[in-house]
Amino acid sequence: MCSSDLLNQLVDAMERGETEEALARGQEALSLYPEEEEAWLHLARLEQSLGRLEEAEAHLAQTRALLEARDSQQTVDLRVWRLLAEAELAAERQEAAIEAYGQALRIDPNHLPTLLDISKVLMHRGAIEAAMPWLLNALAVAPGDVKVLQANAFALKMMGDSHQAIELCRQALEIDPAHAPSALLLGNCLSDQGLFDQAAKVFRDLLAKHPKHADGLLGLAASLRCMGAMEESMDLHHQLLELDPRALGSLSSWMFTTSITTLVPSAEILRTARTFWHSAGVEDTIPGERLSDRKSTRLNSSHTVISYAVFCLKK
Repeated sequence: MCSSDLLNQLVDAMERGETEEALARGQEALSLYPEEEEAWLHLARLEQSLGRLEEAEAHLAQTRALLEARDSQQTVDLRVWRLLAEAELAAERQEAAIEAYGQALRIDPNHLPTLLDISKVLMHRGAIEAAMPWLLNALAVAPGDVKVLQANAFALKMMGDSHQAIELCRQALEIDPAHAPSALLLGNCLSDQGLFDQAAKVFRDLLAKHPKHADGLLGLAASLRCMGAMEESMDLHHQLLELDPRALGSLSSWMFTTSITTLVPSAEILRTARTFWHSAGVEDTIPGERLSDRKSTRLNSSHTVISYAVFCLKK
């Protein structure tokens, strides 16, 4: 059996979740083909998924040693560099992942998935300017790809160029009107420009196509709040919390802002806070008899809603 057959069996077993079978095929591949970098890499990823980090690191170290020992005239398969980058990311070594993606791009400078992946890692590190050349290359390779357009738009927004980002988002939505990431980014960019009515329209269009899009609900709620439509904004937060109880933080933000602007009575803030607190399955640990002690409301950040409401009631 050749190495590629064993590796295919290894990958198939991993995809089926048959870890013991995958480990057996990986060990067999290494015994027969000890210089097969891809086998070491697949085993490293498998060990990472099982939480065996020391074993995974040993496999990655062996992979790096094999790659470094390669003759300069030998070409490493682009797939191997991508697998190495993914393993490095799983081990939270972003610099090493960037280097591996760079090696892959030396083999094929126009490989679109790698261009997007390296730019994603760089942007995650906050290195937006370093990501831009890769993103622009991706745009030159695939000018009609909505993911490429949206990725470039996001980078431009992060660099403060919302105008150009808006243009790219509109281009993406012309190609695919249902592309939720582009619609969400467009709405956020319009909000950045203070164009809340236009942003609200974009978010409504997004929700018409994706009714349970949590970020779309939150974006529309924020736009409406800025437009003064507090009741509808609050209704959307109700929907958001029903959809995802973990969104309690966004409700806290809404209540905090609303309290400051005194558009909703403090008692209503407290009543709503308690209602949502219980609906989220969180016990209200602030007993009524201690409301006179302002410090007692500052228990931890998870009690922001009730704490601030109590503070407003005491003013």
